[in-house]
Amino acid sequence: MKRKMWVAALAVAAGCGTTDPTQLLTGKVDTTADAIAVRAVDGTRVVAAAEIADDSSFALAVPAGTYQLEMLTRTGVRTLLTSSGGGYAALTFQVCSPGAPWNIGQVGNPGGNLGSGSGQPPPPPPGCDNNTGSNCPPPPPPPPGCGPDSNGSDQSCPPPGCDANGSGQNCPLPPPPMCGPNQPAGSDCWPPPPPTCGSADANGSDCVPPPPPPCNTNSNGSACSDPCGADPTSCGCAQNEPNCWPPPGQNGGGDSSGMLPSNPPGNFGCTGG
Repeated sequence: MKRKMWVAALAVAAGCGTTDPTQLLTGKVDTTADAIAVRAVDGTRVVAAAEIADDSSFALAVPAGTYQLEMLTRTGVRTLLTSSGGGYAALTFQVCSPGAPWNIGQVGNPGGNLGSGSGQPPPPPPGCDNNTGSNCPPPPPPPPGCGPDSNGSDQSCPPPGCDANGSGQNCPLPPPPMCGPNQPAGSDCWPPPPPTCGSADANGSDCVPPPPPPCNTNSNGSACSDPCGADPTSCGCAQNEPNCWPPPGQNGGGDSSGMLPSNPPGNFGCTGG
């Protein structure tokens, strides 16, 4: 409930309501990091921010520009890093022309294979080779009591199931027909569904209320506005606490206090990047 209260503290700032195309970045944060929000910074300016969802995922939309990413946690601000020359450096990327959404993968503490990417999508796993059987899932086991036994003799198989045409054994009974206008109540049929409520129907009428209007979907595929979109600098702050996070540039950079994404982004739509 407290997280929802933060929305009430947000004020209109740059970037709210813009129609400029944005690059969508998604990912998931290690649950041990106690992350609250993620923000994209350009020097000392917070350009965009997004709250971390209950399942530790996030979706951050940034316009054209050059950015570093920072994770806002309960213990402070942590810069997102990338592997560089046997060590770590602050992850920097440029958006020239936004493209398809990019998943930066799992974001966690330095170590393992995190941050070893080069800004390109990881290769897909090898497919199933029907000739050799490599990388193929094992065949499903036969149903109990069917197929050859230990002596190689066929055992009795259960009767075939219901086919696509609804014929054969083990098929469910068809549903009763819909009731017509002249059939009395209690007939062996399904009553028609209630109509959709109109503008003149009072509350409590025997009708189904119309669904709410859908959210407008913008060009990057995200629907509805992010609660941090109104004021990125206060994203994740408690109510009446607009300055709970230090401004960009005051939390270090290329050291092990940062966090590593497993699939760091490169440049988007830039010549030579």
